[in-house]
Amino acid sequence: MLNPFEGFFSDPVYLEYKNHLFNYLARVRAVRGVTQHYSGRSLEIGSGISPVTDASVYTDLEQNAMKALREIHKKGARPRRPFKPDGPQWPGPFFVVTDATKISFKPETFNSAVLSEVLEHIP
Repeated sequence: MLNPFEGFFSDPVYLEYKNHLFNYLARVRAVRGVTQHYSGRSLEIGSGISPVTDASVYTDLEQNAMKALREIHKKGARPRRPFKPDGPQWPGPFFVVTDATKISFKPETFNSAVLSEVLEHIP
């Protein structure tokens, strides 16, 4: 089944406006309040094209979303994110296409993980 939102991942107008919507900015502020003291490697599950963290690894089920986010990072137009990592880091960030119910990272790979507006998509 074709994802009806897939076209948004490459629409520059959508990408620009999505990251300035009140709901998105409110989530970023809320996550920042909780995660401001975290350090080390971090995982954001279901980040899509608008992550709310400064993760070491971003994951999403949609390959095109990860491709678009990778391009955003390459251009230096990174969305606002709260993590200010210190400590052991990877050269990332990395962009992983995976199902949130089947993530296969080894235990203790990450110091923190964030999942925002994802649970409603899991059967």
